[in-house]
Amino acid sequence: MVIRAIPAAVEKLSRNNGNSPQLAVNSAGDAVVVWRTFDEVAGIDQIQARTRSSTGVLGPILKLSDRKQTASDPEVAINTAGDAARTTEDAISPHVTLDDGGNVLAVWQGSNAQILARQGTLSGEFGRFEIVAQADPAFAPRFPGVGIDAAGNALIVWSRNQEDSSGAPAIEARGRSAAGDYSDIETLSTTRGGSPVVAVQPSGTAVVAWVRFNGTVQLIEARRRFGGTFEPVQVIS
Repeated sequence: MVIRAIPAAVEKLSRNNGNSPQLAVNSAGDAVVVWRTFDEVAGIDQIQARTRSSTGVLGPILKLSDRKQTASDPEVAINTAGDAARTTEDAISPHVTLDDGGNVLAVWQGSNAQILARQGTLSGEFGRFEIVAQADPAFAPRFPGVGIDAAGNALIVWSRNQEDSSGAPAIEARGRSAAGDYSDIETLSTTRGGSPVVAVQPSGTAVVAWVRFNGTVQLIEARRRFGGTFEPVQVIS
């Protein structure tokens, strides 16, 4: 796998084949890249990572996953101090984020029609499992995303099939305070929304975007959250 910053020269990050790369960059220009690679010795897929400083210095290749278990779908986040967190949980659609204090929040789709979250630290100490959303398996929440502000307040989003005759996917969201308190679930879109993503500024202002099929083409829609309140839907594409 290679990364290129035009017009600079191409830099080679991995020693062999790499795929499913994910990149996180902070405001200082420091970066962390994670990817999946096939370990020929172990005979399974593994997760590796490498840092790149704002001055272009590459760190050593780090092996993150257990060499006895296959791993996939890596995620990475970095804060303004240059601290990084990665997740390779045995789950579906894992995502990770961290605040400026180094507190980590990981979310993923569980096997019991749930969206789960867990808070931890960069040293690897994680707290209890938290149920963010759950439903009957036919209407299970899926494809979560998460963003966090500088103080550790997070916004978690996902899509879920509606429990009505339409069955169309809805986009839902729920806030989580730094203390671990959850707000009520809010529905952002009820018209065939899917694949939600979220970005949160250090101040707490957030934007949630998703894909919506209008019967003819796929559209990108978004809603901004300012002062704890979501503004009307905007068509981006």
